[in-house]
Amino acid sequence: MIEGYIKWYNFIKKYGFIKVDSDEDDLFFHMSEFQDRSISIKEGQRVLFEKVLEDRGIAAKNIRHLAEETNKNLDELDDNSDSEVIITPGKNAFLNIKHFTDEEKKIINGLSRFFYVTNGGGTIYLGVTSEYRYFLIKPINKYQEMFNLNREIIVIFSPYPVFQPRTLDAIDIAFKKHTRLRIDRICSVVVSKDTSIETKLYEILSKDTEMQIIIPFSYSELTNDFSEGFIINRIKKHFYERDLFEFEAPIKKQLYFFGRTDVVHSLLNRHLSGEHSGVFGLRKTGKTSILYGVDRALKRENGKSIWIDFQHHHFKRWNRLLYAIISTIISDHNIDLIRSEDDYSEEKAPGLFESDMLYCYKSTGKILIFFDEIEHITFSISISDHWKEGRDYIKFWQVIRSCSQKYPELFTYIIAGTNPKCIETTRVAGVDNPIYSQFDPESYIKAFDTKSTKEMVNKLGGYMGLEFDDIVCAALTQDYGGHPFLIRHVCKTVNQLIKENHTLSKPLRVNKTIYDQSKKVFEEKYAERYYEMILEVLKEFYYDEYQVLVYLALGDFENFSKYAQRSNNYTNHLLGYGIIEKTGEYYGFKIESLKEYIIKSNQYQKLNMNTEEKRKEIDERRGRIEPKLRQIIYNQLRFTYGEATAKNKVLNNYNYDQAKKAKYSVYQYKELFDPKKVVTTLSDLKNIILNNWDPGFKGVFDTDKNKLKNRMEAIIEVRNYSSHSADISESEMLSFRGAMSWIEELVESYFGI
Repeated sequence: MIEGYIKWYNFIKKYGFIKVDSDEDDLFFHMSEFQDRSISIKEGQRVLFEKVLEDRGIAAKNIRHLAEETNKNLDELDDNSDSEVIITPGKNAFLNIKHFTDEEKKIINGLSRFFYVTNGGGTIYLGVTSEYRYFLIKPINKYQEMFNLNREIIVIFSPYPVFQPRTLDAIDIAFKKHTRLRIDRICSVVVSKDTSIETKLYEILSKDTEMQIIIPFSYSELTNDFSEGFIINRIKKHFYERDLFEFEAPIKKQLYFFGRTDVVHSLLNRHLSGEHSGVFGLRKTGKTSILYGVDRALKRENGKSIWIDFQHHHFKRWNRLLYAIISTIISDHNIDLIRSEDDYSEEKAPGLFESDMLYCYKSTGKILIFFDEIEHITFSISISDHWKEGRDYIKFWQVIRSCSQKYPELFTYIIAGTNPKCIETTRVAGVDNPIYSQFDPESYIKAFDTKSTKEMVNKLGGYMGLEFDDIVCAALTQDYGGHPFLIRHVCKTVNQLIKENHTLSKPLRVNKTIYDQSKKVFEEKYAERYYEMILEVLKEFYYDEYQVLVYLALGDFENFSKYAQRSNNYTNHLLGYGIIEKTGEYYGFKIESLKEYIIKSNQYQKLNMNTEEKRKEIDERRGRIEPKLRQIIYNQLRFTYGEATAKNKVLNNYNYDQAKKAKYSVYQYKELFDPKKVVTTLSDLKNIILNNWDPGFKGVFDTDKNKLKNRMEAIIEVRNYSSHSADISESEMLSFRGAMSWIEELVESYFGI
């Protein structure tokens, strides 16, 4: 019997899911499988049960209640519970290895010197000609501690001179044959007759970041005498060198999916109950990964689904998009229905869609449609005019809603995207929005809590020889607002730092000192592009709210409060996206490092400054721009005229002061741009540029000469004014900022910044 707990239960439909281990799929059960039905079923209740493979997948059967006083959430248990058991090398006394070749038996005996061989496995046939034999080993305690390997591992033989990728399919089949056992899902061993197995396997695994960790050996390596050091070094090479934190694309496999199981079950339950759902969040928050999770859970229930990514379909008109749904169902589920896109005219599309969905239903049953990247067909924000103006949006969703209401058994859908405008707006193009108020208002993706962060980083890190302190897990969650994508990439930086530091070696416990140093590197080298990716949604769709966020970051509480009190619309999305949080009447950032980035990016937008603060900003920005202007003038004059003529061009700027001109004439051309030797004001730099505009600078700045002249004079005027004790007005400060920002963009463009 296996021990677990009731994670979720539908009291109406009498089914639910049992949780076993943090990295195993949850198991479906029906109330009828309980041996004692007089005891009420409660979420969190501990149970004993058997795993049974049925036509629809693995399910829990013969379920027994454990005593109420022992009920405890089994999430508190982990694989380390095995560590109290002493595992020594050897072989199970009842081990059957008769089906292996003599060479393979020798390899099994050799590995039994360092592992405990638990199970003789069996033979797997892939087609007529492909045959693979496998067995199971249990790592001894030392390896459990070094590599976080607490479960049995599949070892599969590939008895062919040339390694083929289908060997990995055999591993999947072997795993499914032993679902009742605690088999490690992330690590397996392949023993191949191909002596180039390491190179070939590396090429395969490098193309799929979600692939298992495979430890490769050749027959020849394991039939000759080999040491424990050889085994350890090979495991280290393939565990410690691979970075399991390096995920950029959505997570497609259960193997590396963490922290969102409850969301997956909730969305699946809504589908089974005939309800539609929405999933919204900033970029890289895991929207598509959640959809993949729902799809996996649905397939375990033998359910059917299709995917419609609007990013690839927004160029279609509303009627042809309806056809795309039908054609996808037909192709994905091998349905015998002949239908062309031309059949779906604007007049016929609504009726055809309804009749075609009824026809497909006979083959698929209720189908779940994943509508991803919803913003691409959303009114006012789509890049395609026919969707942007709203009329195609209305017609498309009117047909979807009408069919869904008339035949609720046919399908449900989940819409996902970055912008929830489509479910928040009551009227579109003068008519009621067909999908307004159809969804759970809590459609935003929730952030990771510390527990989920700890589970993810220690599960992945454990295979890489890294264990993260509890205080580090808490800091990761706090500093990065429970954003799993950011957390993984900070941990990736931790791993890189350790690999580059020769004084550190794995296995290693990551403490606060290592974390703080890694965080510093991440913020300096990598954070900017990730934060820009996250903030892109606000800048593109909710610029007013982005500006409100800037006010909060800069500590401009007067302007922030003015907008926050005026309307909840200015803060609702910021709260929903998990960027800020509200406690009472107070607001604060959930991602502290994002706040620091916004401050750095918008340091010259603060309003209501005193005169001292204004003067400080003026001096700082001029202090940065003047050396760059000197460098541009130096480069352009030398390139255009040569150093001798260029020197005269610079000296001619001082004709108003012959003594100064004579003094500077003794210097080399390069020395004229050394501020320690030559005093060059911003007015001097302006005059040199304007006096040599064509051909020296016209092509460089690619702007109107008078416009440049006016902007630079505005900067000079405010700077001269700020040198005195008089106040600097708001209008003067705004004038300076506008002119300076314009000049800064020109200069940055020149240097390719």
